Amino acid sequence: MVRLVAVKSGLLLDGTGRDPLKDGVVIIEDSKITEVGEKLPMPQGAEIIDASNELVMPGLIDGHIHLDSDPGLTVFERLFAPDSRVNLRAAKNARLTLEAGFTSILGNNGYRNYADIFLRESIENGWIPGPRLYTSGPSITSTLRNGLYTKYGFSCYPLEQFSVADGVEELRKLVRKHVVSGVDWIKVLATYDLSSASGEPALVAMNREELQVVAQEAHAQDRKVKVHLEGEQTTKEALDVGIDIVLHGFCLDDDDVELMQKKKIALIPTLAWVGEVIRTGAPGMPEWYCKRAKRYNPNQIASFKRAHQAGAVIAAGTDCSGGGTIGDFFRHGENTKELEYLVRNGFTPMEAIVAGTRNVAEAFGLSHLIGTIEPGKLADVIVVDGDPLKDITILQDKTRIKTVIKNGDVVVENGSSKAIACSSLQPRYT
Repeated sequence: MVRLVAVKSGLLLDGTGRDPLKDGVVIIEDSKITEVGEKLPMPQGAEIIDASNELVMPGLIDGHIHLDSDPGLTVFERLFAPDSRVNLRAAKNARLTLEAGFTSILGNNGYRNYADIFLRESIENGWIPGPRLYTSGPSITSTLRNGLYTKYGFSCYPLEQFSVADGVEELRKLVRKHVVSGVDWIKVLATYDLSSASGEPALVAMNREELQVVAQEAHAQDRKVKVHLEGEQTTKEALDVGIDIVLHGFCLDDDDVELMQKKKIALIPTLAWVGEVIRTGAPGMPEWYCKRAKRYNPNQIASFKRAHQAGAVIAAGTDCSGGGTIGDFFRHGENTKELEYLVRNGFTPMEAIVAGTRNVAEAFGLSHLIGTIEPGKLADVIVVDGDPLKDITILQDKTRIKTVIKNGDVVVENGSSKAIACSSLQPRYT
């Protein structure tokens, strides 16, 4: 029997960037949207969700997140907790992210032993509440990123927190292992990062030939490649060999953004992460980490603005990990801070919302399924008390996220997720 739902809105943002509809209506049959328009008649027998005094918009999407992390973890807990404990922690963080209005996560990464794949299946089966989850398993990197662990006597990252390979053939095999293990994307750490104790963020961790074989093998299996890039040389090489998504992008010049715009390579700038490090002082993190963030932040902002002005695709992703390795800042459920930082640095509120909905879906090749409120898309819809076009920070207030609909099911009401997340066997690809 077909289940009909009609969502009535005072104002409807469809995520495309078009002007909002007044008195918009969204008609849902089972898991998909079938009709969208102003003042549509209510289908006979439909369940009515009356948001006629509120704003309706697409479910938000986070393009980069680490659900397995929490504030104040000890190094031992971070590295050696069993996968079952890590996934229970991640399940809690998935629920917090869902309650914040995020119906999809396109880029959960850093999970050791492919444990995130089992988290993905638990959410799909309706066992636990959470956003639709697309995963990348352990991030791929080289021995150069392994220095801190080698110093303390480990030959590799403990419990495969990351996947380490050197040279073309090792990387070819590793990408293939990721694919057969069930990952949705390939995530590569091609440079060091702000938290690298053994090197500056801009230092090279993978060379051109290594990046090229990763892209070739991933694309041959219909997997997109997102690459952590915080250095100039490696960024140019990664763009040239055909990667799909730039994470962070601290050192983009005019030639880079022109190529990104031409090839539709997306930038996920993660502005809020570094911004919150600077704003809060990153309690619990080492002093050198905060100093390094302040030093690199001007380059990050300049690169973002350069990409924006050039018309490159910019998608929202937070890098939210509950406060880094041992810190306590930028917690799970605070993901919409990224939209605020986009606005602070030149986006209109509408551009920020599109970055957090349509653009993320497009960047990951999922715009036929999610990202906008249009007929044929999966029914991911949120009801908001207030107008984020006037104040983007409204989305940070969980009490204003009145209803979250995922796959046509109401999964959050008045800020709290339901005991059962969704009906089982939720669609992700069809």
